[in-house]
Amino acid sequence: TFMGVMAKDYPILQYSEAFDFMDQINPKFVAAGRLRSGRQGFMVVETDLLNDGPLAEFDPHKLYAVLRTSHDGTRAVEVSCMPLRGRCMNQLTLKTWSRGARYRWAIKHTSSMKAKLAEAQDTLRRLGAYATVYRTHVDRLVHTKLHEETARLIVRTALPDRARREDQIEAILELWHVADTVGFDGTAWGLLNGVSEYFDHRRQGGSPESRFIGALQGVTHRTINAVAGQLLALTG
Repeated sequence: TFMGVMAKDYPILQYSEAFDFMDQINPKFVAAGRLRSGRQGFMVVETDLLNDGPLAEFDPHKLYAVLRTSHDGTRAVEVSCMPLRGRCMNQLTLKTWSRGARYRWAIKHTSSMKAKLAEAQDTLRRLGAYATVYRTHVDRLVHTKLHEETARLIVRTALPDRARREDQIEAILELWHVADTVGFDGTAWGLLNGVSEYFDHRRQGGSPESRFIGALQGVTHRTINAVAGQLLALTG
């Protein structure tokens, strides 16, 4: 399939090289495949960076590293952090609002193993920094109580002003209060996961690919981060 014409200096990352790079982070692959009809590819490896501590006891998570690359010039080679809640399998690609702990960054495409190892070590450092800040954010949100009207206002502010916005708000608040997969009713953490649950699993339409991309950079990612930013501002 024709993908496009690349300039001579455009560094194509072959999938075999991408597997080689991700092996240096963790050999436990959980997913890999193509996106955009093969124009982009992705790989996911599991890390052990959220497997211990208080978070693992009261709300178990897994932290994954997601690599994406393209063969048509539409995307740089990049790694994203993907926390996944065991309780509901929500993809919580939260920002940290910290330069020292980003959730997504570009990596260099290098051919030598020495350079790949250096990039992998830097990626592991970045993943660790993200995990530290993520734990802190979750702890703050778990211990923040919310009134119903405050929660409603936060969700309304995060959603675009469209015809079904009020129906979406009611659906999210219901998940916040009663869904076993969400839990933490009455807290900021529960509300955030109510939003994530709605966009990840309860909206109609979409495909597995669109939901995956949406969590990484689309409407799901934008909405949960708009909500998270408001909630964290309440915690001081």
